[in-house]
Amino acid sequence: FDWNMGNFWSQTSESDSVSVGKRRQTTTSNESNINNNRADVDNQPTKRAKTSTTAETTTTTAKKQTQSVISSITDADVFITEYISKDLPGFSCILKQRYSDFHVNEIDMKGNVVELQHASLPQVEEKITNATQLPYFDDQLDKFSGYLKRSEVEQLIQLCRPHDETPEAVKLPASKDRDERVTLHRSIKEVFPHLYAVTVHNMKDGREDFNGEEVHENALLLTTADNPVSYSIKVSRVSSGVLKNRDGQGRTRRRDKSKVPPFCHFTLVKENIDTNFAVKLLCRYIKCRPKDISYAGTKDKRGVTTQRMCIKATRSSRLSSLNSRLRGIAMGDFEDANDCLRLGDLKGNRFEIVLRACSADKDLVEKAMTSLSTHGFINYYGMQRFGVCSIPTHEIGLAILKKDYQTAVQLLLAPGTGLDDKANEANRVYHETGDARRAFVLTPRKFQTQRTILGVLQDDNKEYVTALQALPKNQRMMYMHAFQSVVFNKVVTMRIQKFGLCVLVGDLVYEKGVDISSLGRKEKKEQITRVTASNLSQYNVEDVLMPIPGAHSMYPDNEIRGFYEEVLKEHNISIDDFPEYSLECFMNGNYRQMIVKPSNVHWHMTSYDVPEDTLLQSPIDRLRDLPPPGVRTDGAHPALVVGFDLPSSCYATMALREIMKTPTDKAFQASQN
Repeated sequence: FDWNMGNFWSQTSESDSVSVGKRRQTTTSNESNINNNRADVDNQPTKRAKTSTTAETTTTTAKKQTQSVISSITDADVFITEYISKDLPGFSCILKQRYSDFHVNEIDMKGNVVELQHASLPQVEEKITNATQLPYFDDQLDKFSGYLKRSEVEQLIQLCRPHDETPEAVKLPASKDRDERVTLHRSIKEVFPHLYAVTVHNMKDGREDFNGEEVHENALLLTTADNPVSYSIKVSRVSSGVLKNRDGQGRTRRRDKSKVPPFCHFTLVKENIDTNFAVKLLCRYIKCRPKDISYAGTKDKRGVTTQRMCIKATRSSRLSSLNSRLRGIAMGDFEDANDCLRLGDLKGNRFEIVLRACSADKDLVEKAMTSLSTHGFINYYGMQRFGVCSIPTHEIGLAILKKDYQTAVQLLLAPGTGLDDKANEANRVYHETGDARRAFVLTPRKFQTQRTILGVLQDDNKEYVTALQALPKNQRMMYMHAFQSVVFNKVVTMRIQKFGLCVLVGDLVYEKGVDISSLGRKEKKEQITRVTASNLSQYNVEDVLMPIPGAHSMYPDNEIRGFYEEVLKEHNISIDDFPEYSLECFMNGNYRQMIVKPSNVHWHMTSYDVPEDTLLQSPIDRLRDLPPPGVRTDGAHPALVVGFDLPSSCYATMALREIMKTPTDKAFQASQN
């Protein structure tokens, strides 16, 4: 393993600030100014752009809608406005001044924190030679009853014993009935897993044809295999040499006969790269499709994240070889498996975060952290859910849900959305001229979403559905989930403003006494019940579940249902007729805790001299057994280091917002930086 890893940790400075949104310059951080800037939910526009309910929306309308949302979104725009500990003052600090200040480690379904333990390949079995005794299952030989004679089974057993030279293959008679041959093949594979078997067509002229493909003078000749005299099964210790593939030039291409595991699980460490880009990067080198790679959850871009991933039918050696070629990515802890990872196959995430230039004293930090661990925070969907550009992802999701695909494309290709100058110029060209081919040429390669859409539109400028379907399924789902998320945020805020932090009769909760931590999504839904007057005293606000709107969501039997109806109606969506399916994505809905208490909360104060000072140990340094950064008291600037565990889908920025009482949007954080 190459520890340089192709400059794994970027040599460029991390301390450069994110550019401040042109429409919003925040220069103060005290609580009074923050509260003045925070608008009440009732005064917020219900949506940033009016989208058409039909797929035949004109280009002019779509362009007007695009122009109306070119402004940096804030916390209040997505209804992140309330706090639990309103009586505690906030304090200023810099979040993610360096991406190495934000570490995330996945917690798997067994409760283990995922860490990169080693980057070496898993131990492989000893290479099988002629002198190797091949294991077989002698207690399952009765599977051949009715198919093979005892003497024929003995020939297979003899084939497994050590030989000085490669033994002759065993030729077994086989039925003309295809189902019987399939059963015999399956039995051989189960009883003698290290032997190779292939069906042979015995032709009238004496030729042997292998499943319609014949080996002849080192070339592959395709035959029709019409009316074979009989069938047999050829069994050997080594691959049969049957050539299954053929290129256009007529030359044979040998297929690797050694067994490739169905899935390879591995630990991925990435820095300052989002999950979708990491997947695309792996696909480019491995030559696979994005859907061949799965993971339990997406992770932040601006940070150092560690998670488990899974790739279909790929050897760990191919992945390991990329460590010296990829920048910002490291892989290890390879493990072959029969099952793949699925979205949601995690218990949560562990966070270690540095807050630089912290203005709070130790007493204030103590009170804030105690409140966080005791009372928790409002489980809003964070700003990451709604995109880092000026076009919020929930607007794109709304357009897709309403099948207004033209508007969705126009929003994705809108100019002036926080991309770099070349990408903005390409989007401007498309926005003003509709010339997708020219815009595609102008778009830098790193903007894969824009290039994917323009690549389809350059062939047909009206193929909006095809262009969106060309995006990875997870990305399309992300847009639609963003709309569900903004509805959730608004209803939660409306509820807290009217009812405070209390349980209401008719609220949704999990059955008392049921451990849901190890249950899957379907099993969890089966444990949901409603609060009644008789059991109201058994529940507290941390037990309350708020629906994520969907086609199969169950809603509270109280005034909260009316809040959902009101918010969805503003977007011309009925609560009883929520779109179930769009662009190959199902929108079934789900449930989410309104209040979450972090676990394993810890913190300490330290200091540093310059922003480049490292205050958290990287996963690679930990793997090298290098000592972690020590706690300093003599630095020029104070810093707060906090850590905690959160359930899956919870946002650490929302927990930090609760203790700091500051906005989390990009413009405010950039002004602090």
